[in-house]
Amino acid sequence: MLKRRRCLLADLIEIIGDASDVTIAEAENAGLNPWTLLKSLWQARKGGESWAVFDDDEVLFCIGHYPCPLRPKVRILWMVAKQGWFERGAAGVFYGRRFMKELCARFPGSRFESSSWSRHPDLLRWFALQGFTHTGYGHGSTVFEIAKKG
Repeated sequence: MLKRRRCLLADLIEIIGDASDVTIAEAENAGLNPWTLLKSLWQARKGGESWAVFDDDEVLFCIGHYPCPLRPKVRILWMVAKQGWFERGAAGVFYGRRFMKELCARFPGSRFESSSWSRHPDLLRWFALQGFTHTGYGHGSTVFEIAKKG
């Protein structure tokens, strides 16, 4: 059963030390090395909320969001994961959709935006399954958004 708690620096270090192929490729495409990735995520974590998601005692991924400094009703999402998270298939998708519904309910009227530097062929499909809409491209990344309906 998956559990979550506040993300710690140790969680980010563990994920980055054993990152999924997707996470590694995405960081490289964004021009980040493990150190600069850790530094940027630590800063993002301090500016908003973040969680580490576990199965038993193993951290599978860390996810968080923070307010966009230029757009008051937009929150920026970030995520890093181990390979085991992406191997969960449908169970991971269902967890992700439920997580995003909870998050949207906590911030009514807000839009959550996520940029991905992944070149994975299933990127658009994976985000769509999580409930996101593809909104375009910017600065070498693919941009997605999700907002509470209604």
